[in-house]
Amino acid sequence: MEPVCREIILSATDSAAQAYAVQENGHLVEYGQDDGGKMGAVYCCRVTEYVKAFKACFCEIGEERRGYLNSDAYRAGDWVLCQVSGEAHDTKGMRLTDNVKLTGAYLVLLEGNTVGISGKIQDDINRNRLKKIGDQLIASCVDASVGLIFRTESQYASDADIMQEFKALRQKAIALRDAFNIAKKNGNPTRLYQPDFGAKILFRYPPSTISTLYCDHPVYANTIETQYPIFAGKVHLCKAPAMDTAGITRKMATHLGRKVWLKCGGYLIFDRTEAMTVIDVNSGKTSGIHSSRELAKTVNFQAAEEILRSIRLRSIGGMILCDMIDMTAEEDREELLEFMRKMAENDPDVTQIHDITKLGIVEITRKRTKNTEYLDKRG
Repeated sequence: MEPVCREIILSATDSAAQAYAVQENGHLVEYGQDDGGKMGAVYCCRVTEYVKAFKACFCEIGEERRGYLNSDAYRAGDWVLCQVSGEAHDTKGMRLTDNVKLTGAYLVLLEGNTVGISGKIQDDINRNRLKKIGDQLIASCVDASVGLIFRTESQYASDADIMQEFKALRQKAIALRDAFNIAKKNGNPTRLYQPDFGAKILFRYPPSTISTLYCDHPVYANTIETQYPIFAGKVHLCKAPAMDTAGITRKMATHLGRKVWLKCGGYLIFDRTEAMTVIDVNSGKTSGIHSSRELAKTVNFQAAEEILRSIRLRSIGGMILCDMIDMTAEEDREELLEFMRKMAENDPDVTQIHDITKLGIVEITRKRTKNTEYLDKRG
């Protein structure tokens, strides 16, 4: 399978990204709009109620609904610095955590005097190097309990780049703590920090896999290069709307219908139910292949590629059942599963390819994501 080369397209105003798209090797795999979500936002919270039965607190946060903090460490009247770990839905407020994390390209800053290293970094030399850097950085913070997690991308970063990012994250953490103390003194539960929508997209993927960032607003494009030096030289300013320049609008129309055609002449049918998503694979107009085994492999492999791109683009989560063209050879079935598992590694949301049944149905589960409302309207 070819290495992944990503392009990120940002439609922006002068201060923030409003919509984004991600392409991998020229194929559209992700699209979303800023819906005002609060994930990752940091609040100055005042505990209004402790519920002993649930060992949890309800907190006033300056929003219409109270937040829910799953902790028994606080009581009514306490002030807590919290981060949103789950969006509000139905009649329930946002889920909160008192384990505030600040994320960069190489590091995640948190409390705890610990050094963690991504399990994807398996080279002992790199792990030892990063552990040594982490210990030094933590030791330099004599005034606070600071912990670090080294992200996968850190193995490619220089010591100087890591230290520079740590310094920036520490400054942000100190500013948040100062703002919290002021809000607490004034008796004012409020939001202290809202992550930039565009930055959340940029840090979903290893920066080294991002070849180009397309942006259609000069001020925001400059902001990216200034605030995130790792992307310097990769930002391309579009003269027209970014989504039109990159052909995203046209691709969305092609790939979000109920029926999606494959290059070989086969097609997919997408159907959603309350419990699951069902994808039917059909050979359709496929021709020029004289062996039934080769026909099944051709259609199924193209279908698998399109399925794993489409479930990301459509933000499909939960259970997914794919009714593939029947393959009688066991080695073909195993090859297909291995191919799909490799493709699933590109998905930043957890996607598991479980098995293929005797009836030729591939079973997939994927962590539920947020952009389904917009995409359902299109699809």
